[in-house]
Amino acid sequence: MQFRRSVVDLAGLPDISAQVLAEAVFPHETGLSLLIAPAEGERGEEVTEDSTRRLLHAVRARYDTVIVDCGSHTSPPGATAVESADTALLVTTPDVIAVRAVNRTVRMWDRLHIRKPRELLTVVNRHGRTGPVQPQLISRITGTPVAGSVIPAGFRELQDAQDSGRIQDLDPRGAVRRAMWALAAEIGLADAAAVAPPGRRKGKRP
Repeated sequence: MQFRRSVVDLAGLPDISAQVLAEAVFPHETGLSLLIAPAEGERGEEVTEDSTRRLLHAVRARYDTVIVDCGSHTSPPGATAVESADTALLVTTPDVIAVRAVNRTVRMWDRLHIRKPRELLTVVNRHGRTGPVQPQLISRITGTPVAGSVIPAGFRELQDAQDSGRIQDLDPRGAVRRAMWALAAEIGLADAAAVAPPGRRKGKRP
């Protein structure tokens, strides 16, 4: 995906109108509207806490659902987004190194009064049923609730979609895509009945 505008183009504006926002947003074929990072990574420093607040206010006024990817490192703009979010998710793989990193982030956010552990939701990605690090253990280590919907380690299912850069083309019947929809339903972004696995909906026999 290539687009000539990015979030940096809005960072220095004192007021972000609906028209200005529409010109900076990339309309994706899936129906999503994307406000992308700058091609030059160092320009991300131009996005400040104040500009983040203005930007969040502008997109919330225009869209029903806003998802902010804050990355794996905490920055002032990212902290502002986490602090003001209705739902804050932390994503981890079920291994000791990743869970320790999540735990450090949780403690830092608590110390800085960004978000309390109980106000976060940890999502387990690449989950395997036989691994030693299971969601219950992750919850105990991090002190956060863990989403009931875990994303399975479906590497074979993901390979073609990842290589082509088209995650939206995942098999609707596959475990990974169904798990993602289940997570969306769990956090209130989708209708739980509409994303039930085939053969499991009310009134139908498996």
